[in-house]
Amino acid sequence: MSQKLTDGDNFIVLENILIDGPTPSFHDVTINAGASLTFDPSIDLTFRAANIYVDGSLEIGSEDCPYLGRLEITLTGKKYIKEIHVSTPAFMVG
Repeated sequence: MSQKLTDGDNFIVLENILIDGPTPSFHDVTINAGASLTFDPSIDLTFRAANIYVDGSLEIGSEDCPYLGRLEITLTGKKYIKEIHVSTPAFMVG
């Protein structure tokens, strides 16, 4: 990734991505179709985003690779959203 992600950024996942360390607090996280966001099953992580949109897959362990760490996912967005407006730059990974 050529640019460093910071708090409030939009994060668009275009391919299979492994989260294996601390991340900023994102605004929108969008996992495109055919892409996956996977969390390292051996470590403790905190993942914060206002919204997470999943067209691909969000993977937190599996039968073959159980999640042995501690994962806390915190959604910080509003309870009801009538319209979605992207006003901050989006960083695409893929």
